[in-house]
Amino acid sequence: MSEASAPSLAVARDIHLQLAGTALTPAIAKLYSQYTRYTNDQPSLALWRHGEAEDRLDDAVRLIDAALLKRDAGDQDWYHGMRRAAELLDWLSHPRFNMKEIPTHLLAAAAYQLAGYPAIAASLIDRRVLEQPESQLLRALLKGDFQSLLTELAKLWQSFDLNVLLSPTSRVPSLSDGVGSGGVENWIIREVTSALGVLCAQIRWGDEQRFDAALAKLEATSSLFLYGGSAYSWLLSKLVAETSQSLRYKLLRYNIRDLIDGLTQEGRTAIELYARDGYLSRRTVLWPSQIEGVKRLRDRASFVLCTPTGSGKTTVAELGILQSLFIEQSASSASNDETAAAALALYLVPNKALAAEVESKLSRVLRRVSSSSNPITVTGLYGGTDWGPTDAWLTNDEKTVLICT
Repeated sequence: MSEASAPSLAVARDIHLQLAGTALTPAIAKLYSQYTRYTNDQPSLALWRHGEAEDRLDDAVRLIDAALLKRDAGDQDWYHGMRRAAELLDWLSHPRFNMKEIPTHLLAAAAYQLAGYPAIAASLIDRRVLEQPESQLLRALLKGDFQSLLTELAKLWQSFDLNVLLSPTSRVPSLSDGVGSGGVENWIIREVTSALGVLCAQIRWGDEQRFDAALAKLEATSSLFLYGGSAYSWLLSKLVAETSQSLRYKLLRYNIRDLIDGLTQEGRTAIELYARDGYLSRRTVLWPSQIEGVKRLRDRASFVLCTPTGSGKTTVAELGILQSLFIEQSASSASNDETAAAALALYLVPNKALAAEVESKLSRVLRRVSSSSNPITVTGLYGGTDWGPTDAWLTNDEKTVLICT
């Protein structure tokens, strides 16, 4: 940290200490109480005064600035301040606070994403709906729904004269033109939408070099809003750029790229197809617990992943299965036909009902990443003495996933 920025960091840490502690300040607690009353259609607090919502909005902005300063300085607890800012903006996004000119729910969703709470961000986006069609781009981005984002981009591109908007000879406007001028607006739209389009393409097919350029473009264009008429437009564009940067390290494709080490060519293809299938099924962003699980898979070490139901353990299991089924055999074992055997993965569940559900889901997922030359058999063994068609895994030479109780 440079000497010149040390005072700013000291102020940031003081703001964090005052507003992002384990206990709510009286003013923030009062806001939460008012929000709770609004949510339950109750009358306003008797002591709630005009202007308090704007004061808490200022607190949220200060917390965001402080959190980003602390993050850049290496403070490990910076995300606590970002989460408190997200909570304030979340509560202030209730319609009865009447902040129609300020995109509080989009600001809150971006802050939740940066703080590491993507599920809350997605839930908030689904609860609050803006009427402006342009907001659909941000809604999709902040949810991590890149398939919908690409659809919305296509709609927006169709509404403009692309011969002018995408012309490589278009003049880069001067800041003296003003952010509200048509030339600057068209230039910003061209730059931002093209950058978001590149992000979507990378997530679907992979293109690291262009991805870096797209992130840099989003960061650069966000700086233009400093010269606009609304501080909140700049703040939103800044948070969108920061969110896009942070999403990079949460992407399914980014986290699984090292899993291919030590896999056969068929395994590398299967992992790539899994990433593309994740895009189509809107599973492009991993949650923190999933990222930790994938890290352990990369280390090829045993581990236990204990998280609540619905937190994404199945994704980690699917990746572990693919990794284990396609491990490259050593030259000695591959040359010994008598000892060579097809890979077998066991998936243990507590009861038959869950076994049937897992078998059905895994069959759908693995069918999309296997091929006719390298099929993957998914079957079950639940006990009993009857021999049936599903027991063929005992004698075939295909890669097999066996669901057992």
